[in-house]
Amino acid sequence: MRTWRLAILLTFAFVACAGRPPAPKARPLAGLDRSIRALSARVNPSVVRINAISYQPVPRGTSTNLLARGRSVGSGVVIGDGGLVVTNHHVVANATRLWVEVPVAARGESVLAPPYEPVEAQLLGVDVETDIALLRVKKPGLPVLGFGDSEALETGQLVLAFGSPLGLEGSVTMGVVSATARQLEPEAPVVYVQTDTAINPGSSGGPLVDLNGRVVGINTLILSRSGGSEGIGLAVPAHIVKTVVGQIERHGRVRRGVIGASTQTITPALAAALELPRSWGVVVADVHPLGPAAAAGLQPGDVIARLDNREMENARQFQVNVYQREVGSRLQLVILRGKERLGKVVQVLERPDPPSRIEELRDPTKQTVEALGILAVTLTETFAQRMPFLREKSGVLVVTAAADGGFAAGDVIHALGRTPIIDFEDLLEAIEGWPSGRAMVVQLERQGRFRYVELSPAPPSDPE
Repeated sequence: MRTWRLAILLTFAFVACAGRPPAPKARPLAGLDRSIRALSARVNPSVVRINAISYQPVPRGTSTNLLARGRSVGSGVVIGDGGLVVTNHHVVANATRLWVEVPVAARGESVLAPPYEPVEAQLLGVDVETDIALLRVKKPGLPVLGFGDSEALETGQLVLAFGSPLGLEGSVTMGVVSATARQLEPEAPVVYVQTDTAINPGSSGGPLVDLNGRVVGINTLILSRSGGSEGIGLAVPAHIVKTVVGQIERHGRVRRGVIGASTQTITPALAAALELPRSWGVVVADVHPLGPAAAAGLQPGDVIARLDNREMENARQFQVNVYQREVGSRLQLVILRGKERLGKVVQVLERPDPPSRIEELRDPTKQTVEALGILAVTLTETFAQRMPFLREKSGVLVVTAAADGGFAAGDVIHALGRTPIIDFEDLLEAIEGWPSGRAMVVQLERQGRFRYVELSPAPPSDPE
């Protein structure tokens, strides 16, 4: 009897077990999904939308006004206590007013995104070369997002982009690192993190984030034929951003070193044509006659073999090493000149970075010179100190110029015809006294060299 009952119980147990659904298998994608959702919730409160009201120069002769007022929208990320926000320079360029919109903590369970609060922002400084700007927002308690190690990024690594593409705040997209050090031009000193993460206009200045929630880049530009995302986005690497931000905090700008020499990467063709002692490395292409390289005896055609006991493999490597040296320090160079091997000591000067933003102006509408198609200010001692190769320390500094007017930001006007120009008022008086219908000839200095710019006379106005 006991055997019979035991058999029945075992049979029911077998049937019951057979009817149960199989145990669920591990779902790694579900884990990734949870991680990304948690990451987005943690990162988004540190991402802001940036608004800028700015004056933009219009081509000379296309409008009755030299300036056109416009508004731009971009993204930014809080990277330091006290409301420090990093974004792109092109988002805030020429801005006369800046404000950011910071996310407000959600109070309920609405499916709609929480509102954003507008807060005035102060521009602390910009770096045009890397397209980075630093702002301060007077809003206590903003959550800070830390930097990751962009030099440790690997191709294929998952990353996320945060920002306000086309003004749509609080957006997030995901992709991979396509390349870790992309150059847009062979000799360009700036390299980018390339990603296929969707980046669109308005995303500029937002963070590129790794799966640990750390900023590994600042989304800066896209390569596109359509104007929208085509899978080629470029971000300034975090290690470059940190260096730029640190200098802006200390000096109000980025101070880069120069030695007064232009260099190029040696190619086999260059080596053969110039009979260089090696077919790779760095060759001196030009030496400024007033610079420290000339004073040290460097000549065009010299091959820079070593810098402070480091082998130089290409021009970008050499330029970056020079940029990073403290102004006033000295470089120990080993030069190959034919069969000679020479040691040279070259002093580092601060690179002249001409002002190129309307922020330098007191009032853009009052600093306009319509006849020349420029916005300008009197060259001050402060500006002159930032331009070490300047040969004349007086004149009028061009801050912004129309695209087709013959001038460029950083030009210094010294004369109109044969009339010396010492300050902004001199320039206005000289223009007012210029004969009607006669072409203007302006003498200016550009990067330590004098030149003349000829401007055609304005066409006569139509008779009443």
